[in-house]
Amino acid sequence: MASSSYTKSRIGKKFTAIWRKNIVLSMGMGLVPVIAASSLRAGIIFSIMMCVLTISTYGMVAFLKIKKPKYLRIPIYALISGIFYILGILVVYAYNPMVILEENLMLYLYIAALDAMVIFRADQFARHNRVSIALLDGIINVIGFAVVILLLSSIREILGNGTIYGIRLFSFTIPGVSRIYFGFFGAGLLAALFNAIGGWQDHLIQKRRDEQDSKDLRKRERAELKAFNTLEAKEKKLKEKEEKQSQRTKADKPKKEKKRKKDVPAAGEQAIDSSIDSGQQGVSAEQAPLLAVQEEDGEGQ
Repeated sequence: MASSSYTKSRIGKKFTAIWRKNIVLSMGMGLVPVIAASSLRAGIIFSIMMCVLTISTYGMVAFLKIKKPKYLRIPIYALISGIFYILGILVVYAYNPMVILEENLMLYLYIAALDAMVIFRADQFARHNRVSIALLDGIINVIGFAVVILLLSSIREILGNGTIYGIRLFSFTIPGVSRIYFGFFGAGLLAALFNAIGGWQDHLIQKRRDEQDSKDLRKRERAELKAFNTLEAKEKKLKEKEEKQSQRTKADKPKKEKKRKKDVPAAGEQAIDSSIDSGQQGVSAEQAPLLAVQEEDGEGQ
């Protein structure tokens, strides 16, 4: 039961890392695809590619547990990522090959295979954990990456081209939004937004903790007051009992004194009677031999 609750809390903390410690906005990993994607379709393609690369590489690294020096591990991780890159490129070509050609995304897809989100994170986290934990970390990182790139690429497409997923919305456009440099600017704005969300969440959590602490304090004070009142009532009852006992003792004292005075003369008379009886018995004992001698003399005569 405790292990289950611990696992749930750990998973909950992992999911809050999507906006609180987003791997793109707080760690700077996966920035190249985010900056390169200027349309929603490009964002979807990069999300699919990073999903295949990240989850597969993390799982394989956690399974192999390579214990080589770092200068040997990194090339091995790059090789593993390159193998899964073949699978990823097949998937994105099956999705929409024309977008890759129209927006010149192939170079950025090559770079994505060696991105720090894949290689560095695999070495720092996946290598030291179980396969299940590594896969979960990969899923969380991919979700955080997808949220950022899809949101930013949608905004850039709407403002830069007046379209969303190739569908025309309006003719008004801001040409500079589709440029690469706006990707940096937009990523900075999203980082500020996500930090604000995290700060707001921290404020709510702290507020709830303060309210809970206040409730616990009031509850504890009520319990202490109740215990004090109970103790005070017990002391009061004990004091009343002692007072009643004292009053009863004072009331019985004259009666005992009077009874003692009556008992003293009776005891004196009994003492006198007993002394008289003992005296009579003493005389009889002394005269007994004389009487016996007299009797013998009388018989001789």
